[in-house]
Amino acid sequence: MNLAAAHIGNEGAAATRQRLLDRAGKHLFELAALPSMLLDHRGTLIAANGAAQKSLLEPPITFMADAMRRLHALVAGRWTPMAIPIAEFLVGSRTEWELQSPRRGACHMHFQTAEDDTELGLVLATVCDRPLDDEERMRQTFGMSRTEAKVVHLLIRGLSPREAAAILNVKLSTIRTHIQHALEKTQSSRQSELVSKVLAR
Repeated sequence: MNLAAAHIGNEGAAATRQRLLDRAGKHLFELAALPSMLLDHRGTLIAANGAAQKSLLEPPITFMADAMRRLHALVAGRWTPMAIPIAEFLVGSRTEWELQSPRRGACHMHFQTAEDDTELGLVLATVCDRPLDDEERMRQTFGMSRTEAKVVHLLIRGLSPREAAAILNVKLSTIRTHIQHALEKTQSSRQSELVSKVLAR
């Protein structure tokens, strides 16, 4: 079954799906090189980008959907409802899970909330071959300072610049300066492009 193109049962549900996609922000799928899926808090698939469709949702599969379009992931050799890691992310802030893909091998699934979403519980799940918290890799690849890499790491984890400032106990203007330096070093024009480039390396 082509999950990204699957029809939702009625016109009202299709309109809701489009509203959720619009609300999440199209830039979330700019991570085109990485398999990315937009899910609700129950693990229901809202959308999947081309990379997810090709590498994870087509045979041999890493994810399967039940009759309600709720995804299950192959974690530690068992089919696990995506609602479980999503709940741990939304409640406990666990942002990363290890999973085993028959196509990609061992990989990591990273969660972040959809932009400007507080009540709908939309989650962007991105799959990559390595943990996303490798600050040393960012420093070596892009020539970032330790602090710049730490700030970018927090952005990848889904935190806002204001939240990063609170965690690092610095002024927001300092965080913005670090972000500007990271944008220059990655030749990015905006934050979503910065995150995309770091994740793709």
